Amino acid sequence: MCMGHNHGAQTVWRARIRPGAPQGDVPLSQWFSEGNGGEMRRSYHGYPKGYAQLVYSPEIFKVIPMQVDTKNRAHEGPGFKP
Repeated sequence: MCMGHNHGAQTVWRARIRPGAPQGDVPLSQWFSEGNGGEMRRSYHGYPKGYAQLVYSPEIFKVIPMQVDTKNRAHEGPGFKP
């Protein structure tokens, strides 16, 4: 039974290791998610000094940007007002 995944999707992508792929300590695929949200609080979404996510010989990197609507429609004046 599928309980749904991110945002209710009924399917999920799974990475598979290709036959003949090199084996080692560095992953062949990686999921990057630095904690969306908290922009108003200036939450840090990076890595501490000396840390990284490694991928062995990457062929593709797909970015899915997130746009946050912060407009307060009750405020008609100029400038930002939460």
